[in-house]
Amino acid sequence: TCLIRSEPPHMSVQYGPQLLGQTPLMLDSMTPGSYELRVFGLYYKPELVEIDIDEDEPNAVFVDLTPVMGDIEIVTIPPGAKVFVDNSFKGATKGSLGGMRRSKPFRLSGFKAGRHRVHVEYGGETAQQTVAVRPGQTTEAYLAIWYPDTRFKLFSGNEVVGMVLERRNDGSIVMALSQSE
Repeated sequence: TCLIRSEPPHMSVQYGPQLLGQTPLMLDSMTPGSYELRVFGLYYKPELVEIDIDEDEPNAVFVDLTPVMGDIEIVTIPPGAKVFVDNSFKGATKGSLGGMRRSKPFRLSGFKAGRHRVHVEYGGETAQQTVAVRPGQTTEAYLAIWYPDTRFKLFSGNEVVGMVLERRNDGSIVMALSQSE
């Protein structure tokens, strides 16, 4: 017999053209000898493993598969921005608690390693960034769109228009008065 386990589990095991099952997999009906098996799964690099089946001695094999895809995590200011990756719509960011004007992290999975264009839209404005995705890792993208949404009257009597970035517990705010501030 031979037990084949993998990380992650539930990966397919193949001998030639025949699919034997998914890990963890106990092979108990093979004739003694050496076999080359292919262990593979979606988003992981396939591995070839050689196993020896002996009449009298059980065997065990562990295969650690390498991911070939990565994730992108996007945070936007303001929340509610539409998210596109490589010109494909992926959804919209959501607001976070605590008075922060940035979104909750919006996590997307299953991107091939390499460079990807992330752009977001809000109120007719856009922001974009190119990110480098690495296999098995999460790449973060932080995008801010200039969207003046608040008018304040200062003690001096002057009025200012800007974009609220954060509301603090003490009642103060952090505000951008222009796109570059």
